[in-house]
Amino acid sequence: MLNWDALMPAVDGQGADEIPVATPLSTASAREVPQDNPGTAVDASYPAHPAAVLLVLAWCRLKATSPSERCALLLDLESLPPADQVRYWHAACVLAGLKPWQVLYLPAPTWGDDCTRCKHLTTREEAIGEARRRCHWACARGYLVLEHGRGSERVLVSPPECASFERWYPGPWR
Repeated sequence: MLNWDALMPAVDGQGADEIPVATPLSTASAREVPQDNPGTAVDASYPAHPAAVLLVLAWCRLKATSPSERCALLLDLESLPPADQVRYWHAACVLAGLKPWQVLYLPAPTWGDDCTRCKHLTTREEAIGEARRRCHWACARGYLVLEHGRGSERVLVSPPECASFERWYPGPWR
């Protein structure tokens, strides 16, 4: 949980708890926000969901809200559980004419080199109890490892910016 007193120190004797926080329905430009805000417990505080933050910022950009209204809407996210935050702002974006699936879209590269036999590729296996093994691949250089299926073959693909391919050789051979 964020410590708002440390992030927003008191100004001219005014404590952080005295800063007025508006709900999405009380801001001037939030007329089209859906009215079915799910109720929560009185003292409940939740972390902000990253997808909800992106949806709020996209909605604020479309509505050209002021920085104080934008801050109030972001602070108000803590009053809803994370799943309700996303559901609520997804509906708000749809009502405003935004396409939430495009706001949350992560562009993927259209090409990449095979890094299946790169020596920087690390593999970790986990087997918990009687469950199936779970394998995790990662690049030791910090690059994102993508996966591509071609027929029955599984190809690990490096992003276009990776230029550190070094061939892996088994054992002491070189």
